[in-house]
Amino acid sequence: MSSYLRVSLVVLFFVFTSVHATECELTNEYKNARLTTYKELNSSYKACRKSTSSAFFWKAVTKCTKEGRGERIQGGCIHLLEYKNTYTKNDLKHCDILKPTNQQLANYLQEFIENNKIQKCK
Repeated sequence: MSSYLRVSLVVLFFVFTSVHATECELTNEYKNARLTTYKELNSSYKACRKSTSSAFFWKAVTKCTKEGRGERIQGGCIHLLEYKNTYTKNDLKHCDILKPTNQQLANYLQEFIENNKIQKCK
C-alpha cells in the first residue's frame, strides 16, 4: 500500500470519527486518543506486513548469495537487492485478516474515550 493511500485512509478515518467536527473544536486529548487507537488497532497488521516483506527480502538475499551474483559488488547482494521489490501483493495477502475495519476503529475509539473519560469538544 502506498504512503499516499495510507495517509488518505488515516485522514478518512479521522473524518469518519469526527462527523460532528464542525460543531465543536476537538480537544487535544481526543485527537491523541484517536491517533493512539488507530495505531494500536493497526499494529498487528503493520507488523505482519513488515515481517513478511523482510522475510522475502532475506530469502532473496540468500538466493542471490548462493548464486554468487553479489560477489563483485561492494555491499554484495544486500546492496544489489536493497531497492528491489522482493515480494508481490499476494505474498502479503495473509496479513489482511489483521487489518481492522472502519467500524472496528470507530467502536474501539468510542470505547477508549468512554473508559478514559475523554472529552471530545473544548
